[in-house]
Amino acid sequence: MNTGRNSNIFAFDAARALEAHAAFAEGTTNSTFAVVSTQALEKDARTALASSAERLGYGKHGILWVHTTDDESHALDAHELKTLLMACDPLVFVVTDAEAAHMLEQAFEEPCPPNAASRFMGRCLVAFSSFSAMLQTDEQKQRAWALLKRLA
Repeated sequence: MNTGRNSNIFAFDAARALEAHAAFAEGTTNSTFAVVSTQALEKDARTALASSAERLGYGKHGILWVHTTDDESHALDAHELKTLLMACDPLVFVVTDAEAAHMLEQAFEEPCPPNAASRFMGRCLVAFSSFSAMLQTDEQKQRAWALLKRLA
């Protein structure tokens, strides 16, 4: 029996979900900032989102990185994505591409409008049609940051 004062009943579900979907997710059982993408993000996009999470008060180590396809072309289905995200229960969502936004819409049957900040399952969400493409120009970087600031 776990009788520790610091135990969290939700951590068990999150740990099981992270273990079951290890090929698609990286994070801790108390991740607060979820980043959902179709493919694993490139280093510059990942660095930009980690810096944003830290500046917004979520910390660099509280990020749940989820990608819906792996290097071997296996993919999470909508039900698996929903199960993973519900078990980890982040405070905010960032969706980095249109395909991932569509999958999130299927999983939760809620709209996930691209290039906008909105509410999603009672939480703040920012969805991009292509976050990586927005990192190519200073103007687009500023637009991305303006959307991300809405998560504060």
